Amino acid sequence: MLQVNSSGAPVPFSVQTATGSGQNWLVVTPRTGIAPATLTVTADPAKLAGVTQDDGVITVAGAGNTKTVRVQFTVNTDTLPPVLFSIQAGTLAHLSREILRFQSTGAVVESSPAAPWLSVAAGLATITVSVNPAGLPPGAYEGSVALTGVSGQLLWHVPVKLFV
Repeated sequence: MLQVNSSGAPVPFSVQTATGSGQNWLVVTPRTGIAPATLTVTADPAKLAGVTQDDGVITVAGAGNTKTVRVQFTVNTDTLPPVLFSIQAGTLAHLSREILRFQSTGAVVESSPAAPWLSVAAGLATITVSVNPAGLPPGAYEGSVALTGVSGQLLWHVPVKLFV
């Protein structure tokens, strides 16, 4: 959030954004308005293709006064904490858990092919992991879920563990 204030009467303003890479990952809404106002600033990792860090500038201009805010966006490609499932052997129930909420389009979500008991579904703003223990003997199983941007860069890696 970014606050735009006026020391006197309400003042119209406009917002411009620029990024060091030229990629359109930095979004500010609304782009125009009347101060005082609150601006929402978001960064979309799917639009930061090929790099994991970039600088940006937000410029707010109105009534002869211009203010600049510098931002830096770093995509965390570290592994997230594991998602753990535990189920009694012989149970046929599928278990599901929402693991991530995000604001992105065009991202690709995949589960590890070596874990046929693991599936993943991506909605418009959520990722849900499901496990199917049918036919699995008692034991510990490991798999993973990866979220990659449209250009193939890894955004998140989530280990998944199933205990039967």
